[in-house]
Amino acid sequence: MKGTLIATIALLGAGACHSRSSIENRLIGTWAAPALTIIYARDPPSTPPPLADDFMEVTFTADHKEVWRYRSAEGQAVARWHVEGNDLVFTTESDSFWGPPGVTRRERIVKVTSDELIFSDGSNEGRWTRVR
Repeated sequence: MKGTLIATIALLGAGACHSRSSIENRLIGTWAAPALTIIYARDPPSTPPPLADDFMEVTFTADHKEVWRYRSAEGQAVARWHVEGNDLVFTTESDSFWGPPGVTRRERIVKVTSDELIFSDGSNEGRWTRVR
């Protein structure tokens, strides 16, 4: 009897170690934020390039993959992510605007609800809206 109780507690404890946190569960999905994109021509003129309104999307999957992309452009950046306390920690797996693969970044999760996500890197704040 005592052995059964210990085995049951051990199994429940092991399952808890691998369960996702509440923050992780709320992150999973696709989020979008407005972004300004500089449009470069093949032979740019001497004047500043035009700007276009665009959206950046980030998708967090249940298997801890993170994919960043502009809606209007080809290509994407891929990273692996996890949550430490209230911080999102991710390490790039592809070239990205942060540099080559292997770059690790940490951003504070200021707020995450069912439809709003706010990150801060300490100097800038990004506001995202859930799209799926």
